[in-house]
Amino acid sequence: MVKIPGDPEANKYISDFFTSLPIIGILQSGFDTKTKSSFTRLMPYDLYLRLIEKPAQQYVENMNDLLLDVYYYKWSQQNSILNKNKNKFQDYYINEITLEDILKNPNSIDIEKLEIVIKELQDKTQRLNLREDDNIFYTQPSGANILDTYNLLPEKYKTETDVDYNNRKVKFIRELLEANPNKIFVYNNQFESRDSSIPKQGTSDRLFRNQGQPNTFGLSTYTQYNLTENTFIKDVNGNVNPIFKEKFDAEVEELLRLQNEEGKEIVFPSSGFLQEQIGQPLEPSNSPAKYEKIISDKKLGIETYKYLSQVLFNKFGYINRNYDITATGKSVIGAKQKESKSISDEVVRDLMSHCYS
Repeated sequence: MVKIPGDPEANKYISDFFTSLPIIGILQSGFDTKTKSSFTRLMPYDLYLRLIEKPAQQYVENMNDLLLDVYYYKWSQQNSILNKNKNKFQDYYINEITLEDILKNPNSIDIEKLEIVIKELQDKTQRLNLREDDNIFYTQPSGANILDTYNLLPEKYKTETDVDYNNRKVKFIRELLEANPNKIFVYNNQFESRDSSIPKQGTSDRLFRNQGQPNTFGLSTYTQYNLTENTFIKDVNGNVNPIFKEKFDAEVEELLRLQNEEGKEIVFPSSGFLQEQIGQPLEPSNSPAKYEKIISDKKLGIETYKYLSQVLFNKFGYINRNYDITATGKSVIGAKQKESKSISDEVVRDLMSHCYS
């Protein structure tokens, strides 16, 4: 041990530094011993092992299937071949559930909220697995065509200023629409206000709306993009909002006409519709704090949300975001899957008629 005679403060500083150095090395590069920036192969692991032994044991003892699912999908997402940072800076932190929740009060964990977290991770993992790095389209298992609205531009552009990034996004969406004239891009529309200057809430929808192109189509899921207690679409007496239903039903008929009569390919957004009605922001990273109180009650528009989701699934095979974790959604989607797998008498007779005796 190096000591400086007559200077206990300096000695303590040196001692503390070298005591912390193994932890710093692990935090910097994990247990990787091959990269140039790693020096953990030179450091003892004893202190680190002592630090994590007790919490790791408690974590394992309190682990359950839901938490394992969260970790699995988080791991899949972070280690995907399409994750640019899969070899470093991996983020396993989960805002919605903490180690303290698991260890001190596991019964307080909001299972419904945790299921939504799992679904979000599933969706992002699926998007990474189904789309190529330069492809923003993918197909749901139910057959619906999806535009990955969360990742319209490559990660490298997200380091730009908000103005530069937004301008690039506007240009990209314009080019996207021009390059795909046979596709109809569906977005969340507002039906009362003409103001489209909201900077955060509904950003992608606002950009599609402002293009004025014939291959965009807005569903009336907002009275105004700027959510307030008065503009929020709520259920009415526990039933589907009638004003919304009238507009939505007419819009669905027009979408079906475009698909069936004009041969257009309908493309839905991965961000979904009426997410606020079930307590979820449409764009989680862009949800202003002032909206949190408005969307906190998950029952404000649940019937309206379920109606829209069921119609879009039955008509187009589109699974609205979070619909497949609701009881109604599980039932509707499950019944359709069961129906598609069943073999009717007519199919059997047709098959027999083509068989040789």
